[in-house]
Amino acid sequence: MFKTMEDWDPSDRRPMIVIAKTTKGYWPRAVGGKIPGHDGSQLVSYQSHPYGMKMNSDYFVALARTFEDITAWNSKAFAKGRLRIRANG
Repeated sequence: MFKTMEDWDPSDRRPMIVIAKTTKGYWPRAVGGKIPGHDGSQLVSYQSHPYGMKMNSDYFVALARTFEDITAWNSKAFAKGRLRIRANG
Protein backbone atom coordinates (compact mmCIF):
# COMPACT_ATOMS: atom_id res chain seq x y z
CA MET A 1 0.00 0.00 0.00
CA PHE A 2 2.72 2.50 0.93
CA LYS A 3 4.74 1.63 -2.18
CA THR A 4 1.71 2.48 -4.31
CA MET A 5 1.39 5.81 -2.50
CA GLU A 6 5.08 6.59 -2.98
CA ASP A 7 4.95 5.73 -6.67
CA TRP A 8 1.74 7.67 -7.32
CA ASP A 9 1.94 9.91 -10.38
CA PRO A 10 2.33 13.47 -9.02
CA SER A 11 0.38 14.85 -11.97
CA ASP A 12 -2.66 12.79 -10.90
CA ARG A 13 -4.46 15.32 -8.69
CA ARG A 14 -7.24 12.99 -7.56
CA PRO A 15 -7.44 12.48 -3.78
CA MET A 16 -5.71 9.38 -2.49
CA ILE A 17 -7.65 7.37 0.10
CA VAL A 18 -6.27 4.56 2.24
CA ILE A 19 -8.44 2.42 4.49
CA ALA A 20 -6.65 0.26 7.02
CA LYS A 21 -6.93 -1.04 10.55
CA THR A 22 -5.03 1.16 12.98
CA THR A 23 -4.39 1.25 16.69
CA LYS A 24 -5.45 4.49 18.34
CA GLY A 25 -2.64 5.29 20.70
CA TYR A 26 0.02 3.53 18.62
CA TRP A 27 3.48 4.45 19.84
CA PRO A 28 6.53 3.28 17.89
CA ARG A 29 8.66 2.73 21.01
CA ALA A 30 6.10 0.55 22.80
CA VAL A 31 7.32 -2.98 23.45
CA GLY A 32 4.83 -5.75 24.10
CA GLY A 33 2.06 -3.30 24.98
CA LYS A 34 4.26 -1.44 27.47
CA ILE A 35 5.89 1.98 27.34
CA PRO A 36 9.52 1.80 28.55
CA GLY A 37 9.82 3.64 31.84
CA HIS A 38 6.13 3.27 32.71
CA ASP A 39 4.83 0.60 35.09
CA GLY A 40 1.42 0.20 33.45
CA SER A 41 0.22 -0.87 30.02
CA GLN A 42 0.20 1.24 26.88
CA LEU A 43 -3.00 3.24 26.56
CA VAL A 44 -4.97 2.52 23.40
CA SER A 45 -8.36 3.51 22.02
CA TYR A 46 -10.09 6.57 23.46
CA GLN A 47 -8.03 6.36 26.69
CA SER A 48 -4.95 7.42 24.72
CA HIS A 49 -6.42 10.82 23.85
CA PRO A 50 -4.03 13.42 25.29
CA TYR A 51 -6.82 15.57 26.74
CA GLY A 52 -7.55 12.76 29.18
CA MET A 53 -4.02 12.87 30.58
CA LYS A 54 -2.61 15.25 33.12
CA MET A 55 0.42 17.17 31.91
CA ASN A 56 3.62 15.65 33.27
CA SER A 57 1.83 12.52 34.50
CA ASP A 58 4.02 9.40 34.70
CA TYR A 59 2.59 8.10 31.41
CA PHE A 60 3.02 11.42 29.60
CA VAL A 61 6.63 11.74 30.81
CA ALA A 62 7.39 8.12 29.80
CA LEU A 63 6.12 8.87 26.27
CA ALA A 64 8.27 11.99 26.12
CA ARG A 65 11.34 10.07 27.29
CA THR A 66 10.95 7.48 24.55
CA PHE A 67 10.85 10.35 22.06
CA GLU A 68 13.95 11.88 23.63
CA ASP A 69 15.69 8.49 23.43
CA ILE A 70 15.45 8.41 19.62
CA THR A 71 16.17 12.09 19.07
CA ALA A 72 18.71 14.57 20.27
CA TRP A 73 15.88 16.55 21.80
CA ASN A 74 16.35 18.61 24.88
CA SER A 75 15.05 22.08 25.60
CA LYS A 76 18.43 23.79 25.12
CA ALA A 77 19.15 22.08 21.80
CA PHE A 78 15.60 22.78 20.62
CA ALA A 79 15.88 26.47 21.52
CA LYS A 80 19.12 26.72 19.53
CA GLY A 81 17.62 24.91 16.51
CA ARG A 82 19.82 21.82 16.88
CA LEU A 83 17.11 19.15 16.94
CA ARG A 84 18.16 16.03 15.00
CA ILE A 85 16.99 12.43 14.65
CA ARG A 86 19.54 9.73 15.34
CA ALA A 87 20.04 7.50 12.31
CA ASN A 88 20.11 4.33 14.41
CA GLY A 89 16.94 5.30 16.36
